[in-house]
Amino acid sequence: MEVCEIISEIFKVNIDELNEGTRLIEDLGADSMDLLTATINIEKRFNIAVDTSAVKAFLTINDVSSYIKGVLENGDKSKKFAT
Repeated sequence: MEVCEIISEIFKVNIDELNEGTRLIEDLGADSMDLLTATINIEKRFNIAVDTSAVKAFLTINDVSSYIKGVLENGDKSKKFAT
């Protein structure tokens, strides 16, 4: 799962320790800078623009994955970068 790879890199944790239920703040100790870094990496990796209000709802890795999947599947051009 690409999201786990990104999270693993940012938080310097073994990818095997992560799963969809891993909580960003409670389990990994994410702060606002960590979430910003994750958002930037997600935007670059998936070529999407993450709505800043959506980031507040990213409690778990599954939340992040679901958001990305929704943007990519729905083809919401307002949330995708122009290519």
